[in-house]
Amino acid sequence: LLRLQAGSTDNEQLRQALTETQNRISAIAGMHRSLYTYDNVSHVEMDRYLLALVKDISGTIDTREHSVEIVVEADPIQLAADKAVSAGMIVTELVTNALKYAYPEGTAGKIIVSLKRQCETKARLAVEDFGVGLNSQHNNPSSTGLGQKIIKSMADAIGSGITYPPREKGAVAEVMVNLESSIEV
Repeated sequence: LLRLQAGSTDNEQLRQALTETQNRISAIAGMHRSLYTYDNVSHVEMDRYLLALVKDISGTIDTREHSVEIVVEADPIQLAADKAVSAGMIVTELVTNALKYAYPEGTAGKIIVSLKRQCETKARLAVEDFGVGLNSQHNNPSSTGLGQKIIKSMADAIGSGITYPPREKGAVAEVMVNLESSIEV
C-alpha cells in the first residue's frame, strides 16, 4: 500500500517519507520472515537476515539507478529476536541514508554492512561507505531527524550506542552489540 501511495503522488517529499516508512516496515517484516522459517523462533540467524534485509532495501530503492553495490559481511551469529529487530532497523536506516546521501547522483559506490564477532560477548555491527562523508550527508534541510532518533534508540537497546569513527573518505557508523543471551551458529 505504501509503494502504491508513493507511486501515485507528485509530491517528492511525501514520496520520500512513504518510501522511508516502507523500508522501516520491511526491516521488521524481514525479521518476522526469518523467525518463522526456523524451528527456534526466539533467535535469528543474522547473516541470513542481513542478506535478506539488504535485498529488500535494494528492491525498494533502485540501487542500479544509483550505481551502488551493497555488500554484506556477517559472521554466523544468532541474536535474540528483539535484538535482531533493533539491528535490522539500524541497518535499514543507515543503508537508506548512505544510498540517499553518500554518493552524488550518477556516482558509483559501495556500501558494506558487517556484523563481526569481536570477542565472546561483543560483535561490531557497522555500515560503511566510501562517499562524500558525514558532514555532507547530514546537511539535509528536509530531514526530520526521525531516522537518527530511531538509530540512537535501537543502538542503545542492543549495545553501547552508536559511534561514527572519523575516516578520510566516506563514513562509518558502528554499534558494539551485546551478545549475551545470543548464541553462535
